[in-house]
Formats: sequence, C-alpha cells, structure tokens
Amino acid sequence: YVKVLELSAHSQDEETCMWQVSQALFEYALLHVDVARLGLVVAYASLMQQHNDGIHSLYEVSRRSNDPCLTPVEATAFLGSTSLAGATAVMQRLQVWHDTDSERTLFEKDEFVRSSCAAPVLRNSLLAGVLIFSSPQPDFFKNPLACQAVAEFALLMAVAVSDHELHPPSLLNLRPMPDLTWQRRRIADTY
Repeated sequence: YVKVLELSAHSQDEETCMWQVSQALFEYALLHVDVARLGLVVAYASLMQQHNDGIHSLYEVSRRSNDPCLTPVEATAFLGSTSLAGATAVMQRLQVWHDTDSERTLFEKDEFVRSSCAAPVLRNSLLAGVLIFSSPQPDFFKNPLACQAVAEFALLMAVAVSDHELHPPSLLNLRPMPDLTWQRRRIADTY
C-alpha cells in the first residue's frame, strides 16, 4: 500500500504513474498470490473510448506472467461481452470462474486458463477497467483469500487511474469480440 501511494505521490505525469503502479502491483501479486509458482497471469484491461452508442470493449493495456509458457506479455486483446472482464465491468463486482464449475465455458478465455478472478477498477462509482488474474490451476480461486487479494489489488489500481479514464458504467454497450487466439495472433503480426 505504501509503495503504491509513494509512486502515486511522486510520479511526474498520469501515464507514468499508471505504468509504475501497475508494474509494482503485478510484480507483488505474482510473488505473493502464487507463492507455489504454479502459474499466474495478471492483466489490466481499460475501457476503450466511447462511441455514439457507448463503450464497445475493453483492451488489455498491461499484462505480466510468472510462467514463460503462458501467453506472452505482448499478447494483448480486446475483451467484450463474451469475456469474464466484460461481465465484471457490466456487473461492477468481482467475478470468479473455474473450469470445474460446469461442462461448458461461458466466456471467451485463453487456452491455458482453468480458473480466473476479475475485479472492477472503480473510483467514485466510475469505472476505469478490470483487473484479471488467471491460472492454469482449476481451483486456484476457490480460496477466498486469493479473491480478496484480487479485489484489494483492484482498489490499489484505482489510485493510479487518471480522471479522464473513468466513465459511468451506464455507458457500457459491450459487444462480442473475435476469438482471443485469433486476436492475439493478428495483433502480434500487426505490431
């Protein structure tokens, strides 16, 4: 908490502050949430800009992993109504999914993901984005302390969010996005 507040207080500009805080939080989360080093990906998806009919998707702006065999850091994607991040943004509360919960997947996910927890990044009832933790372990987020950690990291992330990144949740008009594997390949090829 102190590190995040120090970074926020001493950053030269808003973008630098967000980058420094997210990297500090991700590094800390990877060390302390996945102590056994079973594999964990932490990502932050911010709301895309508003169109005439609302905000259509979120975009992964930063991502870190403690396992190199998982999705590469550069592999960003757009997340919409068919993603856990999209559901989290719309409902404005923590969402958890395990592949042991049902026979079919109810949302778009990366191939390695067996459990996920996502928390909205909110300030003053305005939404900036969603913090997503994903694991190849099927029951990783059945531990309430892991979910509490995700919620607390989202609260800390809100400290670094610029005012212009905050939007009323009523502006959400999320759309389905293409398959994540296809998106990641196309984005990596393009950039």
